[in-house]
Amino acid sequence: MHKTMASAAVMFILASGALCACSDSGEKSLGTDNPADTTLSLEDFAATWEGYIEAYSPPYGSDRIRIVLDEEGQGTVQFGDGDVLPPPTDENVGYPPADVRERAGEVFERIAYPVYESQLEDTRLRLKIDALYPFKDWCALQTPILDEVNDVYRCVPSVPLTNPNDPEQGCYYSPGGDPESGERVPIDCAKIDLCIGMCMCTQSGCAITEPNPMKIDGALSDDGNTLEGTIVLLSNYTIRLTRQ
Repeated sequence: MHKTMASAAVMFILASGALCACSDSGEKSLGTDNPADTTLSLEDFAATWEGYIEAYSPPYGSDRIRIVLDEEGQGTVQFGDGDVLPPPTDENVGYPPADVRERAGEVFERIAYPVYESQLEDTRLRLKIDALYPFKDWCALQTPILDEVNDVYRCVPSVPLTNPNDPEQGCYYSPGGDPESGERVPIDCAKIDLCIGMCMCTQSGCAITEPNPMKIDGALSDDGNTLEGTIVLLSNYTIRLTRQ
């Protein structure tokens, strides 16, 4: 699962063109006619940007994308519709909720991915979001359990974990290590998947240790009110965003 999420990448590639903005000293050229006058700052991108991924039909249904940035280039990126999910509170139930996990594509809907490493390069804004962010708080809730045989820590017991073909039976583990003994303890199937494939544990706790960055690269239109470019998912799609 970790590798699947790691393959996700998001990048804006903006078409070239003249840019302009306004300051106390009046209008200034930010385009290719006079590159020396290019003085964009992160503040020029501070806004709520609403838009869509053109001709894209994600598993979660909506092609909407929303980027919120402040004057320092910090903010969030959200895909799809619906209110942002509250943070996880139950270490025994996988996160995000099952209905969101089942509809996930390269990203999850209803997650406000924090922006990091915002920077300007010429007239283009570059920033990143972490594809693994939805699991960070959940992994941090976990209690490390020592696997004495392999001398490693995990957040599920180091005994056979059973995920039957019939989902109605649910998942379980056998405390004595023998599935045939008849002793079964129910366990959330998503917790098994996340603890084995996502969370890295030590004696002191569990965490997502390395981010899997998705890059965003964008620039303002002539009037500063739109961001247009492409998003790279399994294929390239055009993205159109408008300042709100």
